[in-house]
Amino acid sequence: GSVHHFVEWNVEVVIESAMAHAYTTHSNDGMTTTDTTKNQCYVVAKAMKTRCSPEDYAVALGKQFVDSYPLISACEVRVEQAPWQRTKVMGSDHDHGYTFTAPA
Repeated sequence: GSVHHFVEWNVEVVIESAMAHAYTTHSNDGMTTTDTTKNQCYVVAKAMKTRCSPEDYAVALGKQFVDSYPLISACEVRVEQAPWQRTKVMGSDHDHGYTFTAPA
């Protein structure tokens, strides 16, 4: 449609895993790289069927890591939403304009 929606989130992922072998041996088998972690954030966001809350996204992202990577036993996800607000033009919400509103 002609009305656009977006959010800006800062996502932090903390993974608990059985990857200590990478420090004690010469093997990186089963490692989850930082690029993989970053890319999964985008994959999960794109896979969401509808607009969602930061909480729903965090649950889906954490589940993706635990379900997809055998060495990961726990995943903590923090999502902080930037304060964007739909721009008003002549007193009405603009269809695709946003203004960043700094926290008070």
